[in-house]
Amino acid sequence: MDDATHYTTTFLICIKDEAFDAYKSYEAWAITQQHCWVIKVLHSDCGGEYLSSTFDQHLIKVGTARKLTTHNTL
Repeated sequence: MDDATHYTTTFLICIKDEAFDAYKSYEAWAITQQHCWVIKVLHSDCGGEYLSSTFDQHLIKVGTARKLTTHNTL
């Protein structure tokens, strides 16, 4: 969800391992189709699919900060 406009995009995945590929697809779409310069912050839960070293390295490389939700909250 875009914090400024509340525009929401959903990517459906079959297994959690597809989360990183779905994020990269979203990132490419946002930059090329929505004229977004960079994704500044990625908000996510503490799920393992978002905390892999590959995901971390990618976020560091593109300059995206990570914000995690507090455990057991909505």
